[in-house]
Amino acid sequence: GPWQFIATTGLRYGLRINRWIDERLDPIKSTQAACLYLKDLYDMLGGSWMLTKAGYNAGEQRVLSAIRKTDSTDFWYLARNGYLPRETRNYVPMFMAAAIIAKDPEKFGFVDLNYQPPFIFDEVVVPERTSLKEVARWAQTDYREIKRLNPELKRGVTPPDYSEYKVKIPFDSKELFLENMAAGQTLPS
Repeated sequence: GPWQFIATTGLRYGLRINRWIDERLDPIKSTQAACLYLKDLYDMLGGSWMLTKAGYNAGEQRVLSAIRKTDSTDFWYLARNGYLPRETRNYVPMFMAAAIIAKDPEKFGFVDLNYQPPFIFDEVVVPERTSLKEVARWAQTDYREIKRLNPELKRGVTPPDYSEYKVKIPFDSKELFLENMAAGQTLPS
């Protein structure tokens, strides 16, 4: 998913991962879980954002072990002396540079950027095992669009263990969706 959670960390932060659903792929749920995880890492790693990012990249135990071995919470010391993996030693400065550039991209030569449009959608509640094709019909949209909005759903239906699952549909189609769903209409594909 967008936050590259391993399954155990995703599960630890409340994301459902099974044969029906992988909420690591849901941009909203995974971002909320990532925020909680980053806050926990920040608290765990002495209030250092550099160590937080190092822990996110290399794993919290790897960074905690480096701190225990050296009795240092200085990222640069740990990096310079080989207590962190090369990937992490490179990742943290690159992340810092990206954050600095993002604050004022023009200052660093990034002009005429094409930003992604905001991720907006409506949500509706559907029963368990509702076909995404049916959701698309009720919203009068394309099945691919419903799949794009709900990437966590692995099998083309809502999970069987959710009696009321919230699916994302195109923005401003909720009223139409609810009317069609209530009428039980099966509209042509």
